[in-house]
Amino acid sequence: METILIKPNLLKLVINGQKVTTCRHGVRTYPLEKTRLQSNSSEDYIYININELKYYKLKNITNDMAQDDGFDNRENLIEVLEQIYDGINDDSDITIVCFTLIQ
Repeated sequence: METILIKPNLLKLVINGQKVTTCRHGVRTYPLEKTRLQSNSSEDYIYININELKYYKLKNITNDMAQDDGFDNRENLIEVLEQIYDGINDDSDITIVCFTLIQ
């Protein structure tokens, strides 16, 4: 089973239903199946079902996409992505992982 790491505060947003996607730098190919979403700083985890993968350039990410990812707007999302991924820029490939929480 695949494991995707996520910041603890974002894991809480998934549990609360405020986050239904996660953005990853690069073109990722996760299987469309049950996946473990785990905090990157603890052993806390939940299970999600990956429903779809979407591919964009960072410059094409919209406010709606950012809100699905648990952020107020695209600027907030981009700030966090820049903290996580060195060298990310407007022309960087982004994979949006669309999922549902498995209760």
